[in-house]
Amino acid sequence: MFVARGAWGTTEIGIIAAYLAYFDIAAQRVADVIPIFIEADYLGEICTQLTRTLSKKLGLTGPGAEERCRGLTVEVATVRKQRESLEQRKKMRRGFGDMEGHSQCVSWKR
Repeated sequence: MFVARGAWGTTEIGIIAAYLAYFDIAAQRVADVIPIFIEADYLGEICTQLTRTLSKKLGLTGPGAEERCRGLTVEVATVRKQRESLEQRKKMRRGFGDMEGHSQCVSWKR
């Protein structure tokens, strides 16, 4: 245990002050941790209940679950087309970005 030295010396008051400071800090640390434990327990319970509810409502377990899961993972044709279009635009932009460093190769001035 740290014993206060200096102005208080090793007198009884200094020893008491050191212990009070220690217990004050320790009590504050305990008070800071309690809400963290409560929050973690609360969020853990929410996660558990959410998983159960989603599994039940989406039919991820039980008879026919495999077929339902396949159906949930199938990409809709319109979404697929939009994704492919965006990927193509992304590739084109990357290509134009690569060309920016090579502007000396093309002369636009006549």
